[in-house]
Amino acid sequence: LWIDGFIYVNYGNILWQFDPADRTMRQVFPIVDRVGHPIVNGTITALTGDEQNLYFALKNAAGNTSFMKGVPSYRIDEDSEWHTWAYNGANDCNVMSVQRAGAIHTSNPVVLFDKEDVAGWFILPGPGLRPEDDSAYRFVSTGTAFGPWVDGGTLMNSKLLSAGRLIVERGNKTQYVELAGVFNGSSVAVPIAQSEHTGMTVGVPPASIRFTRMRWGVTLNTNTSTKSPALGGMAFDCTPALMKHREFTFVVDLGDFQMKPGGGLTIEDTHELHDHLFGATGQETLLYDRRGRRFVCMIDDVRTGSIHATGLKDREVYIVRAFEIGVQGYLSRWYHRGTKFALPDMPDGGVGTDSDSELPEEETNPVETLVLKPKSALDYAYWSNSAQHHSYIRFPDAAIKPGSVIVSARLHMRLFNVQEADLDTDLYLENADNGTAPATASAAESLVLTNATARWQITNPTTADFDQWFDSIDFKDAVQEVVDRIGFAAGNALTVVGRHRAVSGDAFSQWYDFVLVGGRGVPELVITYRLP
Repeated sequence: LWIDGFIYVNYGNILWQFDPADRTMRQVFPIVDRVGHPIVNGTITALTGDEQNLYFALKNAAGNTSFMKGVPSYRIDEDSEWHTWAYNGANDCNVMSVQRAGAIHTSNPVVLFDKEDVAGWFILPGPGLRPEDDSAYRFVSTGTAFGPWVDGGTLMNSKLLSAGRLIVERGNKTQYVELAGVFNGSSVAVPIAQSEHTGMTVGVPPASIRFTRMRWGVTLNTNTSTKSPALGGMAFDCTPALMKHREFTFVVDLGDFQMKPGGGLTIEDTHELHDHLFGATGQETLLYDRRGRRFVCMIDDVRTGSIHATGLKDREVYIVRAFEIGVQGYLSRWYHRGTKFALPDMPDGGVGTDSDSELPEEETNPVETLVLKPKSALDYAYWSNSAQHHSYIRFPDAAIKPGSVIVSARLHMRLFNVQEADLDTDLYLENADNGTAPATASAAESLVLTNATARWQITNPTTADFDQWFDSIDFKDAVQEVVDRIGFAAGNALTVVGRHRAVSGDAFSQWYDFVLVGGRGVPELVITYRLP
């Protein structure tokens, strides 16, 4: 029974709101009309609340538990708001309880929970204080939070992202806030802005981003316990790509072995064309008439006209509706591969053409994201001596075309070991056409490295970070240096090399991870690049 007078009950993956006055029930989590991320799709295992929020533990299909925080709505026409609050890893949580100030923490109330057979707790802001006003309410290590999927109320319409804004307190070079976006169902966070000072910071995305839905991601980096920056607010500057100009309604006749206008029969199977047509819904496509005029459109609706079989041939007729969204629209890779729909003659007639020579050059170079993983334990190694520690991770099958422009490159990995020592590593790439896996310490020390490098630091990781995923600093310049080599080819390997500044082997060993040993997940190299 919560302070709003409703009773909240968790059942499987659903949080129900029960009104004892009229005996009605309403689902308040998960939000029905929004799609959640796999991280927070699962079973609710524990529930508690205070005078401001409800808190519950959510175990996903991978066996990992996240703590959720939010305020349920009591109105049917409003969505409840929930967000991830903390991460419990592979530890089950079956009990949660809010404890008053003084019971566990000297000055703050806490949420008490079980972590397998061990008790854990998170502090809450003190009575009468906002999170940003309470000096005890701080991140003790770098923390990341992600928001829900949002579409601005126009899921079928594309939006253009031009900038991201952050308002931060207590920001500096070592205590800063990073704003990122995850777009169109992807799991890759694209960095947008980074604030290293108090006040507002505006960041521009690394490349043109067009999306239908997105979710925000915020990382608060801290170098000292209780001194993390405070996020006051954030916003994304977006321009709706509204439907405008013309509306087209036309017929698409699909059939096996249809006669082409220039003679000969089509070789495409009707079912392939059917899947292709329905895959166009919600996509940008190019409609063109026989005069060669092009109309950048969004396919809005596909309706069945008739479906019948004639002998061994299938024939399907569909009515398609599209809206023109402007000739300067971003042409997706789906279009760039040559997908077109031919319109009937326009009223003033003309001669048809299928030439693409008039397309703007910059619009035919889409941005793609590649996630690489090592294939075996041979793709890892590390050595140490009295002077320096060396390590490498080799990522085979880097399907990046020569001439591509690297937008970002980051390692996504877990710490192998936590020894209460700082991680301080210079990241390079082996400056070779095809990255190698050195078999000895001397071979590792003699690798030719890129001139470009990036320094990755994690200050004083604790045992709480042992099972946490980290994203490295961006080292796109080093990747670009390898991709620009004359002998580099798509499918070659990229070898990331770590030269560790710390003298202690304890600090160095945190960076190293395994494919087969430990079973805690394989590191990833996430590269976003623009095609040549």
